[in-house]
Amino acid sequence: MSDSIVLLGVGNVAFHVARLLSPRCTIFGTTRSADRIQLLEAAGIKPIVVDGDLLPSQLLANANILVSFPPDEATDAAWSAQCAHAKRIIYISSTGVYGKTSGVINEDSPVDHNDPRALRRIEAENIWRQRGAIVLRCPGLYAAETGMHRRMGQMKIPGDGTNYVSRIHLDDLARIIEACFERTLNNSTYVVGDLKPSTHLETISWLCERMGVELPALADLSEVSPTLRGNRQIDSSKLLKELGLTLQYPTYREGYGAILDALVS
Repeated sequence: MSDSIVLLGVGNVAFHVARLLSPRCTIFGTTRSADRIQLLEAAGIKPIVVDGDLLPSQLLANANILVSFPPDEATDAAWSAQCAHAKRIIYISSTGVYGKTSGVINEDSPVDHNDPRALRRIEAENIWRQRGAIVLRCPGLYAAETGMHRRMGQMKIPGDGTNYVSRIHLDDLARIIEACFERTLNNSTYVVGDLKPSTHLETISWLCERMGVELPALADLSEVSPTLRGNRQIDSSKLLKELGLTLQYPTYREGYGAILDALVS
């Protein structure tokens, strides 16, 4: 890939995309704080310091644009309007749009319009989709710098631990984003996840065994973050088939295993 990429919002997803693609293309990234300029530059990202809602139009034309900031009705509307001449736009959404919908989730599953948090994300999706964006609905994201292995001393097992959770390693998500920039896809919205949704108890038990720590206590679902209350098994087969992509970390065992191996090496 040799085109320029503009990162609207620079968090974990954007940093992993920059790590993958900065050796091969020019990457720009927005920030509202001059204090983050050095952080972005160290990641191979050319900072765009934004004051207000105006973006540099000369950078947006014919660029690949990755949108990964949290839903913000005013900013989504203002920035999407300025991306009318982009080459491609990818909007990073969340499987949280499914709210209380449980079971196997794919592109045909109904979103939850009665959940306020889901509704905010759905509205942001619609704003960007109207500009031609591909929407990727992602589950839990993890990598060496973020994930359950970093919270093991503070976390509790949601409910009785039997609810399912899906995830995707940030390196695999970066590769998916790259492939989406390079291809014309058949649909506008896809779910993303690895190949093995698992229960909280299964995943946490495996991590505890590998890390040599005790199993956390159980906590009522009302006591944990809303992001941990779902019971969804994400089926990302449609997107992976269209992209012809094989995941580097197809399950949590490969992903967390590589992370933990690196910590002791």
